[in-house]
Amino acid sequence: MLVKDNAQRVAIGALVGSGLAACGCVMQAVFRNPMASPYILGLSSGASLGAAIGLIFTIPFIPMAVATLLLAFITCLATMFLVYGVAHVGGSTHTETLLLTVVIVSHDLPMASRYCDRIAMIHDHRVMCCGTPEEVLTPENMKAVFNVDAELSVDSKTGKHTVLLHGVAH
Repeated sequence: MLVKDNAQRVAIGALVGSGLAACGCVMQAVFRNPMASPYILGLSSGASLGAAIGLIFTIPFIPMAVATLLLAFITCLATMFLVYGVAHVGGSTHTETLLLTVVIVSHDLPMASRYCDRIAMIHDHRVMCCGTPEEVLTPENMKAVFNVDAELSVDSKTGKHTVLLHGVAH
């Protein structure tokens, strides 16, 4: 009995491991880069988010196992399209750009203006504007979205743009 139970687990583990290895090889071949992996591109995190949502929020007419797998797959695909969309600059997507794309969700506007090449400002569940920090973090946008008076200035030490917040807009 002990050998029978363990043999099934070992066989399933070997199948899952070989499937993951095959996916990793395909991803590295497609991107022509040995660093390409679902962890580097954020796909694993996207799938984990979907699985967590599937476990927390149940759908009465769909079995939990199916809903969890389906949501994990959908959020993984959504993450892939998001990362690809952010890395797509100037009409093309280079492998290096795709692998070096980092998606940050932050309300720390001075940090975002200093370290991000592109920013998407979201308001009422919609993308209000998308572009460089200079294009997006304007005083008008800051007032409309966050209800704060702000200005975008150049940091004298780094030469990078930074956001100065002056308080609640009147």
